[in-house]
Amino acid sequence: MLGLVGIIFSFCSVVNAGFIDTNLFYFSKGRTVTSEDETENQTLIDLGFGFDIDKKGSFQIGWSVSSFSSTEATAITGTATTTTLSASEMGPKFGYYIDKDQWWGVFLTYNLISTTTYKRGTGDEAKWSGTTIKAEVGFAPQITENIYGGLRLNYYIATFASQIVGTDTYSVISNTRSLIYPAIYFSYRM
Repeated sequence: MLGLVGIIFSFCSVVNAGFIDTNLFYFSKGRTVTSEDETENQTLIDLGFGFDIDKKGSFQIGWSVSSFSSTEATAITGTATTTTLSASEMGPKFGYYIDKDQWWGVFLTYNLISTTTYKRGTGDEAKWSGTTIKAEVGFAPQITENIYGGLRLNYYIATFASQIVGTDTYSVISNTRSLIYPAIYFSYRM
């Protein structure tokens, strides 16, 4: 992985047209109704890097690495259940800037590798494997000479095809998860 990062940055320094960008999202909620308490926390972070593939810098190609974690806890009359989900993903990222100032952008990421750990209550931990797709659209005006920042709207869908429970129970599954979420976006463009 680090070798791939080094190759991309070496190529970016030759063509003088690389980028590093990130999307950040955090969500937390709590609710108490009579004898029932609920809390939920979600964190999504992704980091992308790559280079422009045209002279104007309108089209980009790169690689994305993402992390997602979610914890939901429910306590009803003293009985607590916690569900945790954490994922790590990576895959190619493609982008297009709609305007000449490169403030409005549309991006698509296809995570070839997605590994998720899921656990509900006292049950065994399950490891899911599959692929994900993330589409982004957003506005990020220039803040300094090389830094852009703004907001993006993301649509994310994950499809999981295999599961391992414990250390040896393998099964074929068909689990999906989809999210639509806003994210704070920052980009460093060389």
